Amino acid sequence: MQIDTSAAVSVTNSLGVASTTMTLDPEGMAHLTQVLTNLYADKHLAVLREYSTNALDSHVAAGTTAPVEVTLPTALNPTLVITDHGVGLSRDEIVNVYARYGASTKRGTNTQIGSFGLGAKSAFTIGGQFVVTATKDGRRTVAVFALDNHGVGTVNILAETETVDANGVTVSIAVGDHRQMQDAAEKFFRSWRPGTVLVDGSEPESLYTDGMWLGNDVLHTRRGGITVVMGSVAYPLPASAVHAVRERAGGTWHVHDGRPGLTVFLPIGSVDITPSREAVRDTSRSIDTVAAALRNLPERFEREAHRRTAAATCAAMAVLSTIPLRRAAEWTGVHGLSTAQWRGRPISDLGPAELGSHATFYGKTSRGALSTNTLDKLSVATLDQVTVLVGVPKGRSARRHAKAWVADNRVRLLVQFGDGHDLSGRVDWLTWGDDSPLDTVRFEDIELPSEPDRPRTQTSYDVQLVGGNGQATMTADQVNSAEHPLAYTDDHLPTYAIRSIEFRRALDGYLVIHLRSGQSTAALRRRVPRAVRADDLSRRWVDDRFAALGSLDDLVAAMREHNAVKAAISALGKSRADRITHPTYHRAVTAAASFTSLDPETRELIQRHAGRVPHRGLPALHRDLPLLVRAANFQYDENALDHLVLYANAIAPNPFGAARPGRT
Repeated sequence: MQIDTSAAVSVTNSLGVASTTMTLDPEGMAHLTQVLTNLYADKHLAVLREYSTNALDSHVAAGTTAPVEVTLPTALNPTLVITDHGVGLSRDEIVNVYARYGASTKRGTNTQIGSFGLGAKSAFTIGGQFVVTATKDGRRTVAVFALDNHGVGTVNILAETETVDANGVTVSIAVGDHRQMQDAAEKFFRSWRPGTVLVDGSEPESLYTDGMWLGNDVLHTRRGGITVVMGSVAYPLPASAVHAVRERAGGTWHVHDGRPGLTVFLPIGSVDITPSREAVRDTSRSIDTVAAALRNLPERFEREAHRRTAAATCAAMAVLSTIPLRRAAEWTGVHGLSTAQWRGRPISDLGPAELGSHATFYGKTSRGALSTNTLDKLSVATLDQVTVLVGVPKGRSARRHAKAWVADNRVRLLVQFGDGHDLSGRVDWLTWGDDSPLDTVRFEDIELPSEPDRPRTQTSYDVQLVGGNGQATMTADQVNSAEHPLAYTDDHLPTYAIRSIEFRRALDGYLVIHLRSGQSTAALRRRVPRAVRADDLSRRWVDDRFAALGSLDDLVAAMREHNAVKAAISALGKSRADRITHPTYHRAVTAAASFTSLDPETRELIQRHAGRVPHRGLPALHRDLPLLVRAANFQYDENALDHLVLYANAIAPNPFGAARPGRT
């Protein structure tokens, strides 16, 4: 590739002093080697690009149309092998070109891709050595390139023999991460022309068949911003240059977030690229060249639209052929695209096809059921998504077949015209069957899903033996044959209730059936008549327990006094609380003791059922000694707490229920 040197400056020396030519410092060779080798942001992609394009250049020089052969590394054989059948290399060429930074044989021509004299050393970015096996004019040379202890590249000729093999070069490079190299190959070889490379013996995926051509040098791909392809290598245009290209192209399209999705194919050397060959340089020359190629972008869309509609044999084909073109123009931002015509009638005049009540649309609801609607119009924009159901036997319903087809083709629209019996027809300007481009599916070709024979099974229930371990699933017959007493709970009973004391005590030894959501209580009682409601057993056990303990009101009152005393002692401290002589406090302490004397299970049970007792005002301690209850507010102030004790002892009981200050 010829390098643009138009920016070179000539300086005339008027002092009579000799000029000095800048050179490379031999002592800094290791540093320069690292700098020149590690130019690349994506080193695996760089290695593929440099050695593969060298191989392609060699094929161009030799005039051969054979593909370059690339074998990607694998976990079992982590070696990248690139083979060409071009002009080959002699021993001297290996030493003078491969082993010298900046040496290149391609700067004087735009028929070859390389020019910087750096790519042949790029293998050092992923490893310390690589092997070159070259054949030229009957001599085979094997050379090993390696980095020495100082990081300087060296070349050693291992063998040089006579051979009858054809000219060519094979580069073998050890790869540490074979997956990254495989990913890089999938990305890189997309821009190569079909037939120019084989990757692991097969043609790689190509963007040449993955986009929409607008002429023979611009491809719409809806990928990225603007990409330039020169000599099979794709170079992205910097995002900063996309707007500049649009302006110099006359603003013929609008930039949507800098992503018009265009690939421009240019001759080698048309634009400036970075030394790493990873992108187009943002220079005036590069911008002018790309802008010149895209200046007539609206006309390119026009020509492609006319080409497509001219080849259409019916209105539907004309509409379908322009739908992807219009979507591409909308994505790129080309507005004002005039409508192509079909037989003297603009496509836009066709509008939606008027179907009357002649068509039925089949779709699928969110729950998987079949939905049907009568269509009176069919939008031009959705025409490429339509499939027509044909060949429906007269008198037969198409619903089952339509449901099966829609389930397998969710991105398509299934339409039935009339009774669906006709294999071809016409409604308004829309035709189907025969030469129509609309997809059709025959009723008889739709496969209905097989319905497996399902034996009738009994309803199963989740059961738990209270006091035992785990759960099991049992049928109604198995539950009825159990020796344990039976109870059931529905799915509304919360988990904490099932784990409560009363549940465990009241149903100890019971086999409890836990109804799942959707299972009927009435059906269970009919199938398992012995089962009783677990909640009823639990409530009865609680009532009996409280009856044995005494009045629930007294128990709850004692619990509340206990809570109040506990809070006061916690704030005042035990020694300070013991100095309180007020009778209400001592009655509260006595009530609290009656509560704490109960076993832990009983105390928990009272707390759980305290809500059953109507609220009857504050505990006596809250009522007669309100400041004492608020002792927590002063718990870090020792003097204040001492005064609270003095206050409590100074307050005399009021026979009418209210507290009043005492007399000293």
